[in-house]
Amino acid sequence: MAAPRCANGITIVETAGIFANVPEVKYSNYLTETLRYNIPLALSIASEKARSEMIVTPILIEIRKLLSEAVSLFSGNNFEVDTEKGLSGFCDFLISMSPVRAAWRSHTTIH
Repeated sequence: MAAPRCANGITIVETAGIFANVPEVKYSNYLTETLRYNIPLALSIASEKARSEMIVTPILIEIRKLLSEAVSLFSGNNFEVDTEKGLSGFCDFLISMSPVRAAWRSHTTIH
């Protein structure tokens, strides 16, 4: 096992097979069918946006369902956690271990 590295107060452990002992989880037939249809389409469109919308999002929603909605999902949010440590910026996806979603308010007025 490689020695842990620390960056911004976060310990990073780089190991091969880190999930080797995690038991396999049965996912829904709905996810299987959705991905069976969506993956070829997303790959043919060949954009990161298509892959995230058609492949990643259904998987994240399935994870939330499997965990009885005990987690929250965020997509396309700008997080300003700790700018001095470089923990800020736009995130494609984030899973929170809290079922409570923060109220996001737009600073843009829609007329």
